[in-house]
Amino acid sequence: MQYCRRLIILAFILSPSLVYTQEINKPIESATIALPHYTKNTIIQNYDKDWLPVDKTNNNGYYRKFLETTPTGRFVIQDFYAKNNAKQSDPITFTDVKDITASRIKSIDGPLVLWYRNGKKSSEKTYINGKEEGTYNFWYSDGKQQATGAYHDGLLNGQSIVWFNNGQKQAAGNFIDGKKNGKWQYWYDNGTASVEENYDNGKAIGDFRKWYSNGQPEILGQFKEGNKIGIWQYWFKDGKQAIEETYQDNLLSGHSKTWYQSGQLESEGDYENGQESGTWLYWHKNGSKAIEAQYNNGRLDGLSQTWYDNGQPESKGNYIANRQNGVWTFWFNNGQKYTEGVFLDDEPSGVWRIWTPEGDLREEDTYENGKLLERNITSQEPLVESKKEIEPVITAPPAKANN
Repeated sequence: MQYCRRLIILAFILSPSLVYTQEINKPIESATIALPHYTKNTIIQNYDKDWLPVDKTNNNGYYRKFLETTPTGRFVIQDFYAKNNAKQSDPITFTDVKDITASRIKSIDGPLVLWYRNGKKSSEKTYINGKEEGTYNFWYSDGKQQATGAYHDGLLNGQSIVWFNNGQKQAAGNFIDGKKNGKWQYWYDNGTASVEENYDNGKAIGDFRKWYSNGQPEILGQFKEGNKIGIWQYWFKDGKQAIEETYQDNLLSGHSKTWYQSGQLESEGDYENGQESGTWLYWHKNGSKAIEAQYNNGRLDGLSQTWYDNGQPESKGNYIANRQNGVWTFWFNNGQKYTEGVFLDDEPSGVWRIWTPEGDLREEDTYENGKLLERNITSQEPLVESKKEIEPVITAPPAKANN
């Protein structure tokens, strides 16, 4: 029992501000019952491997014995592994009769010591009136220490440290009233630094640094009251820059650049209140321009052009609020015009002309409200990239590096 609580504590300690959320979920409890007249040292409940109550012994689960009721009215139970009858806990003293068969005992008053099935100690801490108090310790199943820290009035307080199984330190920092405070450090299992950050009353502040396991920098930025601010930089594992962007109150704001791992610029443009704004440029991996587009409040708005990686034009036209409007022209990658016509609110309209890769007019199609009304074939030559209808081409930017 109480093992879920251990996992919650470790997840909370091992959660840098950019990696995990800090939402804590309560473990499932079994139904509570009124206290019958239990006989001392008798089994009162069986559990499965997830600490859900079951009627019969489960070899992968646990069972609980009732030990006694103390002269002061407290109850004492002890949990065991069903498979080998090894103790899962030392005797546990608690005050609320509703906890008698609960998988998580809320009213513990005294020490809580848990054990692995192999006989090695798993964890120890102390409760006063159901709240953790004083030092806690966790161990791996081979006996090596996993974590240590302290509680006051049920909240983490003071320094907490977590180790990898190989003995290398994994995380270290301080809590005040259950919230991270001051400098927090994290390491890889090879001993190199992973993350260094600072907190004030549980909110990230100041410099944030993250490294790859080879020691190369991965992320550098700043927080203010838990929000990203200023310039943030990201690098590939080989040390080449991947992203440079600017934040204001946790929203992208100002100039942004991304690079391919080769060092070639991939994209460049501006953000306003977290949305793309103004001119954005994108390049192919070979350095030739791929896209030039205009944005307004995160939507394509204005002239948009795309190019093939050989430098030849691919498409050209206008957007209004992320929808194609006006004359649009498309080309083959040999530079010959492929098709040209008008979009009205993202739908083809009027006459669209289609050419062959050699430049000969192949057909004229007439659209109304996006539907093909008439097709006039002017050439029987096969079309390399034949289409039954003209589909809107969305020149949305390529996916950015994941940050």
